Amino acid sequence: MQTQDVKIIFMSFVILIGIGAFLLMLPFAHNGELTIIDALFTSTSAICVTFLYLSFNCYFK
Repeated sequence: MQTQDVKIIFMSFVILIGIGAFLLMLPFAHNGELTIIDALFTSTSAICVTFLYLSFNCYFK
């Protein structure tokens, strides 16, 4: 694998995690208070297919 390929894969993960966190921070996507750390953690977990949540599943709509 070339260096350029690794950069593309890494940036794809970073961009997808950022988009996911942004979408989770929208008012209609959650109930109650949601910090950016929670949104980033949840988005990272979803993208990396580990599904580790800091909060309960019912926290999100």
